[in-house]
Amino acid sequence: MAEKDAVIGGDLTLTLDYDLQAQAEALLDGSVGAIIAMDPRSGEILAMAGAPAFNPNTFTKDWTALKNDPKHPLQNRANTEHVPAGFHFSNW
Repeated sequence: MAEKDAVIGGDLTLTLDYDLQAQAEALLDGSVGAIIAMDPRSGEILAMAGAPAFNPNTFTKDWTALKNDPKHPLQNRANTEHVPAGFHFSNW
């Protein structure tokens, strides 16, 4: 297998707001869903949370339970769901 030298990439600037992220995660505690907060002027993502969550540190040990969980914690709802802004599933 051929080796390649590393290439310097571009800069990455995170725009998450720590307090807003913590609030989003707290609001989802015990729920199934996602919260995304975005600055409409810049498109910056201020918070992105999905639930239920799982502990990536115990992923291998918990694999069977995670894949069989009816709440589907392995589904990344913040990135994969297609719902209109402001939509709440209780209204569905």
